[in-house]
Amino acid sequence: MTELLENYRKNKPAIVLTVLIAVTIFSAFMASGFQTSFGQVDVSLVQITDANGLRIVGKLYKPVGVDAANPAPGILGMHGFNNDKDVQRPAALELARAGFVVISVDYAGHGDSQSGYTTDSSPSSYALMYEFLMNLTFVQGNNTGIYGHSAGNIRAVILAGLYPQHRALALQSFVPESYAAYGSYGDPKYHNILHLWAAWEEWGSEGRGPSQVLAESLVVIDNTYHLTPGTAAVDTNLNLWGGPADFANGSARRHAYDLGTHPYITMSPKHTSEIVAWMLQALQGMSYSEAWAIADVSNQIWVGTEVFGLIACFCTMLAILPLAYLLLNTKFFGEVKQKMPERIQTTKGSTWWIAATINVVICGYTYWYFTSGYGNSGAAKNWLFDVKIGDLSVFPFGVANGFAVWFLLNAILMVVLWSTWYLLTRWRKGRDSISLYDMGLTFSKKEELEGLSLPKKLFTAFNPRIIAKTALLAFILFAFMYASVYWSAQFLNIEFRGFWAFMKPFHGVKRAVYFWPYFGIVLFFALFNAGVFMYGQLRMKEYKNTYVTHAVWWVKYMYLMLGGLIACIAIQYGPQMFFDQPVASTADPTWIYGSTTRMMVVQLMGAIPLLALIYFICINLYRQTGRIYLSSIMFAVILVWFQMTALAAHV
Repeated sequence: MTELLENYRKNKPAIVLTVLIAVTIFSAFMASGFQTSFGQVDVSLVQITDANGLRIVGKLYKPVGVDAANPAPGILGMHGFNNDKDVQRPAALELARAGFVVISVDYAGHGDSQSGYTTDSSPSSYALMYEFLMNLTFVQGNNTGIYGHSAGNIRAVILAGLYPQHRALALQSFVPESYAAYGSYGDPKYHNILHLWAAWEEWGSEGRGPSQVLAESLVVIDNTYHLTPGTAAVDTNLNLWGGPADFANGSARRHAYDLGTHPYITMSPKHTSEIVAWMLQALQGMSYSEAWAIADVSNQIWVGTEVFGLIACFCTMLAILPLAYLLLNTKFFGEVKQKMPERIQTTKGSTWWIAATINVVICGYTYWYFTSGYGNSGAAKNWLFDVKIGDLSVFPFGVANGFAVWFLLNAILMVVLWSTWYLLTRWRKGRDSISLYDMGLTFSKKEELEGLSLPKKLFTAFNPRIIAKTALLAFILFAFMYASVYWSAQFLNIEFRGFWAFMKPFHGVKRAVYFWPYFGIVLFFALFNAGVFMYGQLRMKEYKNTYVTHAVWWVKYMYLMLGGLIACIAIQYGPQMFFDQPVASTADPTWIYGSTTRMMVVQLMGAIPLLALIYFICINLYRQTGRIYLSSIMFAVILVWFQMTALAAHV
């Protein structure tokens, strides 16, 4: 037993790496199994081109047994702004399991499709994909439906107006008066409308709390469908002209309500069931009871794909830690592994917390007020769009620009604050009290540089050979993650993600090229804010063992680096969820950036968990190398990779 334990300790990194790889592979196969309903649904990517020859991609879900001789109704699913086709996977999969052929499309500038969000000209990418769906030999071309979320919701209404042969429309998001304002509920050209909305909907509820929005929405429903005032007909099949719902003439209407926020609607089990039941009644002629027996929440399996996709993502990211350890213990990479500086600058606990809280306030304030621009025109205009080489925008990704401005601003502020602190410390406590070596920046202590010329000092302190090997090591770690998800995407049609896009391959050269300018900005932030500030100025002590130390560091650094962002979420949604007040960013209708700030706060729902995992990984990489470089590079690589493959390109 003693020998076994000794062998385990000796080979623990290799064992952990092997286990993580095995779990990743298992999770990828399980995610694929759930996505295909374990052989009941054929899932594949489809690709068409627009008038300019640019790629439009969709994911096709086809029930096994459906073919030209046995066609099925077809449904087009459309995601919201800054999402992609797999965000609509829950409804797409459950609809396919109920007997429909479904295509979930990446419209222009999103996901795997080319072109830009603002350059999607007529005929639009989603209209072309709808025509493609209707023309499939195994689809009943005149028996189709459409569902869409957020921006996809708006496009679904546009599409339904262009194609009167649609048989049903499911609109995921916004509040009822948003549609009543332009007449879609009451317009008979829109057939069999199902509207799904959330209690904490951010769009359309400006200046009002949830209870007021609900009360006013019920009045809109009563008035639109000629109901007795106070009927409060939510989750009830209605008819445009009053009386029982009539799917045959397209006048059926329904409004479904659930707890949650705007982004949650696509992953709401209740709303997924609503879409399936609605389409079964509208396109397959089932009765209400027959449709709901199939659509019942207890029958859903889509969450398995999302959970196992997340496990694959997390395990792949964590696997780079034992891989880095094994590589750092080779002869070639050995010199990258340095001893951590021992000197702690902030020895007093209260001083650490004061400095951390100041950073929390700065991070939260700058995110709330300085990331509001994520578009290339109007109130949401972001100045990064104007950075061009000729006519080519260097920064064409809207929400990524919002994040980039925040990273850049915080990095500049940190350079000023950290430099001031560093110089004042040397002046007050003496030149020997602190050094760049203590900050994790240089590879040599002061005494090791004595007697050397200035060029030799710089070469020795900032050893280019070690930095080059660090960059090579970072490339290997990235290549490992990329190869893992590339294999899964190619052979299993599964990206490593859950609910939103995280780890996916680059599709096309454009996004890979644009990686680099964003990488430069985030690396700047990582070197100073998540580098010399975290591990130098606010370096913490060691605890009884490595595991406890890592855990304590991670928890405290989460407060330091993510506290301000978490505060933005709390300030935005706290009044709405707990005090029946409007979301904070739109409480003042005179603030022109209220709407755009709302969009950037929504992004934090996915960004905060991702950043928490990245910081966990980077703390370990810093502790393994004793310097900030590998940690900083991997912070920027992972974050920008995920952004460039997931976020919307405006042009």
